[in-house]
Amino acid sequence: MTSLGLIIEKASLLHPGPGGAIAIVKDGVPLAQRAWGFADLNQRIPMTTETPFPICSITKQMVCAVLQTLRDNPTPTMPTDEPVSDQLEANLKKLLRRNFCEDKKLSIQLLCDNQSGIRDYWATNTLLGAKPDDHFSLEADARAMIHRVRSLHFKPGTEFSYSNTNFHILARVVEMTSGQSLSKLLEERLFRPAGMETAVLCPSTEHQPGPCVGYEGGLKQGYFPARNRIEWSGDAGVVASLKDMLAYELYLQKIIRDSKSWYHQHSKHGTFSDGTKSAYSNGLFFDEMDGSVLIGHGGALRGYRISRTHSPSQGLSVVVMLNYEADAESISKFVLREILAISKAPTHMTAPVNPWHFEVAGEWTGNFLDLDTFLSIRTKITGEKTVSILYSGETEEIQLNESRKGISQDMRAEIDGDTLRIHRLKDNRMLEGIRLHPNQASRREPTMLGTYECTELGSSFTCFGQGEALYGAFDGPLGHGPASPMSYLGDNVWVIACARGQDADAPGDWTLVFDRADAETGIISGVTVGCWLARKFGFIKWGF
Repeated sequence: MTSLGLIIEKASLLHPGPGGAIAIVKDGVPLAQRAWGFADLNQRIPMTTETPFPICSITKQMVCAVLQTLRDNPTPTMPTDEPVSDQLEANLKKLLRRNFCEDKKLSIQLLCDNQSGIRDYWATNTLLGAKPDDHFSLEADARAMIHRVRSLHFKPGTEFSYSNTNFHILARVVEMTSGQSLSKLLEERLFRPAGMETAVLCPSTEHQPGPCVGYEGGLKQGYFPARNRIEWSGDAGVVASLKDMLAYELYLQKIIRDSKSWYHQHSKHGTFSDGTKSAYSNGLFFDEMDGSVLIGHGGALRGYRISRTHSPSQGLSVVVMLNYEADAESISKFVLREILAISKAPTHMTAPVNPWHFEVAGEWTGNFLDLDTFLSIRTKITGEKTVSILYSGETEEIQLNESRKGISQDMRAEIDGDTLRIHRLKDNRMLEGIRLHPNQASRREPTMLGTYECTELGSSFTCFGQGEALYGAFDGPLGHGPASPMSYLGDNVWVIACARGQDADAPGDWTLVFDRADAETGIISGVTVGCWLARKFGFIKWGF
């Protein structure tokens, strides 16, 4: 077996599962495309390089590509006496509240860069009563979702927050402006030029081309088919085989050398309004591995994980497609390192400045509340000088370089008694959290029970149970959500588990911050609910 064959074999065994496929391109030349395992375990249908896959959020960069081609080459039905950018912005105003674009300076580019402040609709759907297996339609549900965008969770242009809503809206703007369907635009302006012979836009996750089945579960409990019943378009929706994605990478490596091409223009960092370089722009993440800049994106649907990674300086691209829920990005980076024979570089940390003791390090362990977003932050010591921080839905680790300071590639953190300060570099966000202290009265507060209403969403939250055994559920335009256990963090703050979402894993726990109308009586009057992708919705208790 060749060295490349050994690399692919090792990659396929990093996270064993039903089936997968890898494509590798170097300097415009295909090095390999290989599939393994099964597209359908029950029918014993092998995975092949021509098996169609939902590539999910990789669709986002394709929508941005189409948008750029419209600026350079308008469709015949578009007015010629008005700049295309003005046409796009005008149609954005028709979809969203006018004051968002005029007063808050929301623009097409900020949606492309995930800097709009618009909440993610797959997350918000939980608050609207959606169950993971519910049907979600483009015609009724997605249209209504746009009209529910009444507030933003930060000032546009100041921060990054991943939002599928941004790209769903972009696709609608593109269709309104061009007079053509997104499907036709993708076919004519991307799939055909790139040689993606079987790629199509398939908005329905329930009716994929087949025969590939996406699987939930794992090695211990076994694998079972994931049930998907949502429709999406713009934020995701493209279905492509590994052979298609190989053609796509060859195409991108070719056009990146053309300074007028969309990929050349999009392969550069964007910025925030304060001039700080951003790590996401035009549907592309910018990352770094061992000193090399990486451009790419992942994709996720229940039962599927996909990743494409491109290192322009190395002329190397890797695509990984899995029909089960494993870390496709880590496999992609493993292949990159192996091909380049780069051993993992040490994390860039400074040497300890002061000796520290466990008593000081113990300050890091606890639960905190971000005073601005009202999101919970959970921290704990995980090693001699390692602290894990759970805030955005995924656990991130920092290395302590001083007793009360720690760093990672994407984060700077400092503890000062009961105050936790964090600088999230990729989000361009400074946050301050206060430590939460357990309180027996708050833990067993009977006035928490009951129903709360959110006027903005037209939905409600109900708290059930007795004593400390509490459950919460959301009801709204999308149905009656499941009751989920609540966990107490401290003071008036709880979290409610949300293990699964309609598109993929949910964005972490939902934080519940209960409000007291009167400090003397302590009666609960409302609750503020949010997660990283959908922050700070206020619910008022019935009767107040």
